Amino acid sequence: MDVLNVTVRKVTPFASLIDWPPFNTPDPRTLLGYMVHRIEAPYKNVTLYDGRDACGGDGWTVDDITVQNQDRKDKSATQTVTHLFTKLEPYTQYAVYVRTYTLPGGTRTVRGAQSQILYFRTLPFIPSTPKDLSAVANSSSEIIIRWRPSYPPNGNVTKYIVQGVMEIDKPDRTDYCDDRKSHFKLLLYC
Repeated sequence: MDVLNVTVRKVTPFASLIDWPPFNTPDPRTLLGYMVHRIEAPYKNVTLYDGRDACGGDGWTVDDITVQNQDRKDKSATQTVTHLFTKLEPYTQYAVYVRTYTLPGGTRTVRGAQSQILYFRTLPFIPSTPKDLSAVANSSSEIIIRWRPSYPPNGNVTKYIVQGVMEIDKPDRTDYCDDRKSHFKLLLYC
């Protein structure tokens, strides 16, 4: 089996573009297209058989790309085949490989091609808001602040920024005795 040289050309938080040179066969009619396989891969140890089970399940997402058979002498023929992955998760590592889909060539042996498994990570995106923010006064000079981390983090969250501002309340109509009541305004973001 021949090797397809696949390259990751562009990566965004939600998409990725890959390309490879077209596969040449003695009879261009035997090349029906390409199968592009993709799977989330937290570690760079994925094999072709990951996610497969005895019941026919397959963890790989497969996109089929059909080809337009053109005369190889045609100068307008595509020099590369491209594929766009969409609906990806931010800051997530994926594994991908491409395989040809060919018909038998009659008396000639038709060979196929497959790429090595490549890895790429989508770019980070704006972190989601931290959850369940709470602040409790522990004393007149101390506030205990708790929250749950952002999920999904959309990146490698290395710190949270906590900002607080003391504000003087305007007197409300329910409390006529104390017109200098104050409160604390708290902001939390990644």
